[in-house]
Amino acid sequence: MKSILAALVLVPTALVAQPVAASPAAVTAPAPAPVHNLSITGPGVGTYPAFDASVERYGITSTEGSNGVVRVAATTSDRAGKVFIDGRLAPSGKRTIRGLKPNDEVSVIIKDTSGTAEHSAIYLPPGFPTLERTTPEGPALEPGLVLLTLSTFANKGAAPFYETAVDRNGVPVWARRTSESSIDFKKQPNGKFSASRNEAAQNPADGAPVVELDSTLEPTGRTFKTVDGLVNTDNHDSIVYPDGRAILLGYEPNQDTGLTDAVVQEINPDGTEAFRWDSSDFADESVAPPGNPDYAHVNSVVVMADGDLLVSFRHLSSVYKIARTAHDGFKEGEVIWKLGGRDSDFTFVEDESGGPCAQHTASETPAGNILIFSNGAGGVGPNFCVDQDDPNGPTHSRTKTFITEYDITSVEGEAKAVRNYSENTFALFAGGTEMLPGGNLLIGWAAARESVATELSPTNDVLWSLRDAAPEDRKFTYRAHIATVPDVIDPKVTLPVKNGATYEFGQVVRPAYSCTDRGGSSLKECKTTGILGNRLNTSKSGRRTVSVTAEDGHGNTTTESRSYTVGPAHRPDAMIRRGNAQRYAGVNVYGPPTRQRVNHAIWNARRSKTAIIRIRNRGEVAERFRIRGLRGGPRFRVAYFHGAKNLTRPVLRGKMRTPRLKPGRNWYLRIKVTRTFRARRGNSTVFNVRTTSVGNRAWDTVALKVRAR
Repeated sequence: MKSILAALVLVPTALVAQPVAASPAAVTAPAPAPVHNLSITGPGVGTYPAFDASVERYGITSTEGSNGVVRVAATTSDRAGKVFIDGRLAPSGKRTIRGLKPNDEVSVIIKDTSGTAEHSAIYLPPGFPTLERTTPEGPALEPGLVLLTLSTFANKGAAPFYETAVDRNGVPVWARRTSESSIDFKKQPNGKFSASRNEAAQNPADGAPVVELDSTLEPTGRTFKTVDGLVNTDNHDSIVYPDGRAILLGYEPNQDTGLTDAVVQEINPDGTEAFRWDSSDFADESVAPPGNPDYAHVNSVVVMADGDLLVSFRHLSSVYKIARTAHDGFKEGEVIWKLGGRDSDFTFVEDESGGPCAQHTASETPAGNILIFSNGAGGVGPNFCVDQDDPNGPTHSRTKTFITEYDITSVEGEAKAVRNYSENTFALFAGGTEMLPGGNLLIGWAAARESVATELSPTNDVLWSLRDAAPEDRKFTYRAHIATVPDVIDPKVTLPVKNGATYEFGQVVRPAYSCTDRGGSSLKECKTTGILGNRLNTSKSGRRTVSVTAEDGHGNTTTESRSYTVGPAHRPDAMIRRGNAQRYAGVNVYGPPTRQRVNHAIWNARRSKTAIIRIRNRGEVAERFRIRGLRGGPRFRVAYFHGAKNLTRPVLRGKMRTPRLKPGRNWYLRIKVTRTFRARRGNSTVFNVRTTSVGNRAWDTVALKVRAR
């Protein structure tokens, strides 16, 4: 898969000057905004979506051979701009990051004249698909992330399965890979998340218990499964309440009939059974082919506004309302009405679909209508559709999926289709739809692989759609669900400085600190104290503190601090003046001789010029300093003196040491340069003299430049 390298160029429109007081004045057009580039590459690595400066988050797809290694390269056309990778300055804009694990995020922050741009890319489990938004930015969508369970499901080799929460560009904030079936990933009424995972079963007969997840989408340790002799917990749907009650589905073999009954069970907070209903009385209404023991195939359950249960049965092509408690003359567990199937209590009006057929979800809207994802049937599978004009007659096929909303309250016994949507696609199995708080519909297309999920406006306009970008064998989701997933994960700080470490004054230490984040809100800032540029601050002696603070977009922060000690300062301050001058060059200037140099002109051969070097100990301890000077040549000879003592030989060899100087004390060296007969007008030589601390090799250099005139 190709990695992405693209750039967005923002060029403001030039401003045209307007006449002012009859004197036209030109208005300078603002400079174009800096251009940003970002690429992430590596073995078997790809990224999506294509880089756009306005897009914050990206996905990094990987393979088993990627080994958590990526190469990040980011640039800005602003020469003064800076690139920070995982919170630390990257002078070249490049860095190789190793050891990434699924859900780790790589942060890239660019600071330049346009401000601060934050980007993050999440490293995804091997094989996670490239998801592609197929609709442009448009009207505001319902808030939240889209929860998906991606797989090839019924295809040969369907594993792995991926549970994931993605933004509207299909970029996850979290993704989990498993080799076992995992579906129905959603947020429960108790505020927790859940997924039905086969791997949570203690033995195959347990089915797929519901695994509760916390706000970080990690297991809380609590699972839910059917009780009191019901052992095959079904994975299609579940409800978990804040008080600990749960409503689960089950598929249970019936020893008397040899069939598999659909079961709905409510469980008390203490784990005992509160309610049970099974489908055994309705086996003769099945539209499944003869010989199929799964005659009902329950696949969704919701609690209606009045407290009763709304339950969908694919192999009955019907939705039942079941009394959860005794009321209004109905006994607990009695079917109050049936919508569709061989024994429907409703006739269908203005419904082009002809009623439910092999449907996969049924829910109640705030208006009291019934919303159904009606898959359709036939083609490569059995015919499950019932002719409502001849409900006991032969079933037929309908290879088209409908999302239909029925008004069943306006006219008794009538189900009027008040909303109908289809895309001429056929979701042979699975899938579903839910009405969002703002009135939009979210659709998970399941086996209809043209799209993974779609969001519709109340007038059925397509606002957003997502698909697997693979040309074939696309992954799809069992259902799609929108939920708020708060970022409660604190960012992580790595600070490789040993607590209590000791460093020399001025020692160069570059701690490879980093700030990283998980949770979806992206790293926003990585603040440091005690670090100058990329160096630990060793410019002052004594006990010091270094700290790094990471902050993400949700306001979560993490700080790591270390204490360290900087030894006493060793700081030779070399300064120089011409022999007849009064002021020194290089006072309190340290390093190369760029600003610590004096010039002399020598007019005639055998004439000499001198310069005085003063070495002051500006450190905090008494010490000696090593002096090394350059040799003369055929045009200029040089000699070094302290008072009348000739120190030329030890200075040239770098063996000269000053006496032990207390802090603030000085020592002097005189340079004498003599022009030879070989020097011609314009010839010049620079004599550098370097002073080095014996204690920790701190140094300072001054220079004398002579020119023949």
